[in-house]
Amino acid sequence: MHTITTTQPLAAGSLPVASARLNGASRTGVPVRRLTSEEVLDGEKEVIIKHGDSEYRLRLTSLNKLILTK
Repeated sequence: MHTITTTQPLAAGSLPVASARLNGASRTGVPVRRLTSEEVLDGEKEVIIKHGDSEYRLRLTSLNKLILTK
């Protein structure tokens, strides 16, 4: 299992990358970095994402769906 650590907490009212506008830019107009699920999972079925003091589990299901839980 891999662990991903975010470098900055989300500001109040901001959107995570997955909720970025369809044109690939954030609300501020700055391009949003895009990763494929394959890049994030790196061959694993599950990874832990550390964000501040919290940990989130990103899991790939047998139906090829992604589930993110705290």
